[in-house]
Amino acid sequence: MAVLLLLESKFILKISIPTPYYFFIFFSTLLIYSIHRLYGLQRIREKQHNLRYQIVTSVKNLLIINVLVSILISSVCYIYLPNSFKIKLLIPCLISASYVLPVFKNRRRLRDLNYVKIFAIALAWALLMTHIPDPSDWSTNHWLFFTSIFCFFVAITIPFDLRDSAIDMEDKVKTISNSLPFTQAIYLAIGLLIMSAFLYSNVIHYEESPYVLISIISYVITCWLIIKTHKHSKEYHFSLWLDGTIGLKSVLISVYVYFLTIFH
Repeated sequence: MAVLLLLESKFILKISIPTPYYFFIFFSTLLIYSIHRLYGLQRIREKQHNLRYQIVTSVKNLLIINVLVSILISSVCYIYLPNSFKIKLLIPCLISASYVLPVFKNRRRLRDLNYVKIFAIALAWALLMTHIPDPSDWSTNHWLFFTSIFCFFVAITIPFDLRDSAIDMEDKVKTISNSLPFTQAIYLAIGLLIMSAFLYSNVIHYEESPYVLISIISYVITCWLIIKTHKHSKEYHFSLWLDGTIGLKSVLISVYVYFLTIFH
């Protein structure tokens, strides 16, 4: 999904992205995901064993292999990146590493600090998709796209926070989701998604009407998935459908371009 979002950034910002950066994004995302899951296994209590726990436990060895392979490949890709990329990557890499590793006092991670988790995720994604690959001075469009991605990730992360609210409360971690009533948290997510859509609409050229329609379809689907989130939503609702919205616009654009090529 990360690579799909990067392709969307390339299309929207009309920039050239070096090939190693695509591989770096893919394997570094896989690395962070795998470390996060492995560390999470140690923190889940017996009474909280659920389908998510069972799935992660069953693929524990695969996750370890993912970590080793991802470290190797992402390191090689980093070496081949332009120097400007290497310098700008320091901030999102530090955010990502501290998000999953216990680098703070009392073995706490960035995600264990009050009200930080959602914004750390959104900032890292927005930087990786806009600030890092864009070599030019930022125009208004670039700031709009950056803010749109930031709002989008805060919006779709709120349902994940709602899912994890019991664990966060037991760990005494305050989040937006466990500080607000469930319905208000969902309304906040929808409001941020609408904000993201509004900013995104100001980036896309309106003469490119098919892409405007695609973005509308994507945001409507994402909004519907957020609305359908409830306290007992299945794991696939989060890991498959909500996570899938990250690359949804890229998939729809690719399908459109494919059929456009066939029929022309």
